[in-house]
Amino acid sequence: SLEKQVEDLKKEAETKEESVLQKTKASEAAVAEVHSQLFSAREEAASLEAQLSMTEAAKVELEKSLKEREEVVSSLRADATKLGEKIQNIKLSEANKAEAESASQTAQVSALQAENRRLDALLQEANKQKEDIKKANSGLQEECQRLRVDNQGLEHDVVDLARMLTELK
Repeated sequence: SLEKQVEDLKKEAETKEESVLQKTKASEAAVAEVHSQLFSAREEAASLEAQLSMTEAAKVELEKSLKEREEVVSSLRADATKLGEKIQNIKLSEANKAEAESASQTAQVSALQAENRRLDALLQEANKQKEDIKKANSGLQEECQRLRVDNQGLEHDVVDLARMLTELK
């Protein structure tokens, strides 16, 4: 009867050990999955940071181009004013030529203003994308933190399971 009890206890211990091993394997698989997700999240965050950097560089280039365009527009407006003064001092035939040239420059100014508006729209879109990237990055950071907390909990579970396994042995 004592041998039967010993044998029953051995079987029960083996069953519990097998259960603990299965749970340990499942925990290890879950930890590996969390590590994989964390790695993917880090890669995605790095990609988003690279996109943000490129967006910021594009913004700087757009602002530089916009400033250059504004200087050109300002210069063309100054030139148009000078031409208007010259028109008053030129003979009637030359006045017609100056008016035609002024119209051409006004068309150029209009084209530059249209380009300026287009660049403004691009700059606004770049700023919006930058904000969207910042929001996405923030969300990824929160997810990373949550995964770290989950990972710590799983690590504690693995340690507890290992301790329990050791105690069972």
